[in-house]
Amino acid sequence: NLLNVSINATWVGRLGDYADSWLSDPRFLGGAALFAVGFVINYDADRRLFALRRDGAGYAIPHGGLYRFVTCP
Repeated sequence: NLLNVSINATWVGRLGDYADSWLSDPRFLGGAALFAVGFVINYDADRRLFALRRDGAGYAIPHGGLYRFVTCP
């Protein structure tokens, strides 16, 4: 991952030449929206797991959110 992010950051930050219009490109907006949705899902799942630990219930199965549909959202 460190190599991957280094290559990508070097290209985007130093070598790439982008006009400001790429910020309104549908591909960028779609990717940003997908990232935001994934971030919210991950944050909610972690919040539910930390709440189980805080309650001191020992082994417990999380409920609510996307845990209604899958065991590891």
